[in-house]
Amino acid sequence: MTNNHETYLLMANSQNDMEDWVKTIRRVIWAPFGGGIFGQKLEETVRYERRFGNKLAPMLVEQCVDFIRRWGLQEEGLFRLPGQANLVKELQDAFDCGEKPSFDCNTDVHTVASLLKLYLRELPEPVIPFQKYEEFLACAKLLGKDDEMGMKELKRLVECLPPVNFNLLKYICRFLDEVQSYSGVNKMSVQNLATVFGPNILRPKIEDPVTIMEGTVLVQQLMAVLIGRHDILFPREEDESATLELANNNNIELPRRQAVTTTSGIATVTQNAENNNTQVVRQCVWEAPESHSQRQQVDNRGSPRS
Repeated sequence: MTNNHETYLLMANSQNDMEDWVKTIRRVIWAPFGGGIFGQKLEETVRYERRFGNKLAPMLVEQCVDFIRRWGLQEEGLFRLPGQANLVKELQDAFDCGEKPSFDCNTDVHTVASLLKLYLRELPEPVIPFQKYEEFLACAKLLGKDDEMGMKELKRLVECLPPVNFNLLKYICRFLDEVQSYSGVNKMSVQNLATVFGPNILRPKIEDPVTIMEGTVLVQQLMAVLIGRHDILFPREEDESATLELANNNNIELPRRQAVTTTSGIATVTQNAENNNTQVVRQCVWEAPESHSQRQQVDNRGSPRS
């Protein structure tokens, strides 16, 4: 270290504490450059990424979903089987350091699926915020007694979510419905997906064993409804009637409902490759984080300079 720098020795009580410190320090260092997104507040990620255009979900989520949609929908045990732990950690570190790893290579599908689950699990506030936990659980109980009233209440609760949470929940539920449509091959029914994703989408702030056990079944039932009846909760005809709203008093203007980008181009390319018996070569590219000067250009102009 030079004379102009100071060195600090940090001592943690446990390995977990040390890892938490490293994540926090990394977020502080790399957040201004698009990194540190694991464990970062959803609205902060969306605020930064708005300079690249309005999206329903963070770019990491879209990248994982696009890859799985193209290569993994027929993978047996999708989201249930674990990925390669060392590669998941490597990809997480790369994203946290502001790099842009690409999955268009021989990346294991289960690894990308695990990365997506990890991102959702490490959100400091889940997609359905902590303060809404009890209301959503009460709604799950109501659904078991009166389906019509329960659906009305669930739609009301969903529409009361902050825009960034609403958009991400809609994006995830629609995608998981795509996944379950291949359940005859991938063995991931709505119930199986609800079991996997429920605790990542809706969880209590204090995760003591008793609270978790009491809510587990209700969370799974509610998640199954969110996936299986997403067309009622997030009707596509409302996508085009987008209105700009402010999210969480952070002055983030976001489209509450947006048209979903079609993936027919990807499907066409894949189908053509199959029809022509062409081997699709997937290459892996790791892009370095943008320089400080490039970031300033983004901030000043609203989009990166080519």
